[in-house]
Amino acid sequence: MKKIAIILGMVLLLAGCSEIQEVQDESKEPAPSTIKITNDNVILKLKEDTLTSTIVTFILTNNSDEPIVYSDEFRLERKQEDNWYKVKPIKNIGFYLQPHQLNPDEFIEFGVDLLYTYGQLESGLYRLVKSYKYNNSEEDLYVAAEFMIN
Repeated sequence: MKKIAIILGMVLLLAGCSEIQEVQDESKEPAPSTIKITNDNVILKLKEDTLTSTIVTFILTNNSDEPIVYSDEFRLERKQEDNWYKVKPIKNIGFYLQPHQLNPDEFIEFGVDLLYTYGQLESGLYRLVKSYKYNNSEEDLYVAAEFMIN
C-alpha cells in the first residue's frame, strides 16, 4: 500500500510539472514562424467557395515529375505585420501520421473544420501549412494556402 501511495504521488508530481511547463510556455511572447514555403511544383490552394462553410476544403496538387509523401498533419498561421505566427488550436487535435503518397499529376482534396479546431477566427490573413517529402528524400518541404477571414 505504501508503494502504491509513493508511485501515485510521483505520477501526480510529474503531471503537475508538465502542467507548469505548459503554463510557462504559454506566457512567452509568440515567436514568428520559421517555416519556409517551398516554391516548386507542389501546390496547396483553397477550393473556391468553401471558406463560407463549416469545413473548409483545400486541394493539394503534385505537378512534379516524382511522387511525394505527406501526412494528415497541418498547422494554421496568421500574418501579423510582416510575420506569420502559429494559431493555437482550442482543442487537442490528433493527426493520422500514416504517410500518404501523391503521384505526379494527381491531387487530393481534404477538409479542415476551422471553427471546431480554432474557434471563431479574428479578421486577417491566414495560411494553412502542410509538409511533404519527395519519395527518396528526408528533407521536409512546406506548402501553404493563404486566405482572408473578414
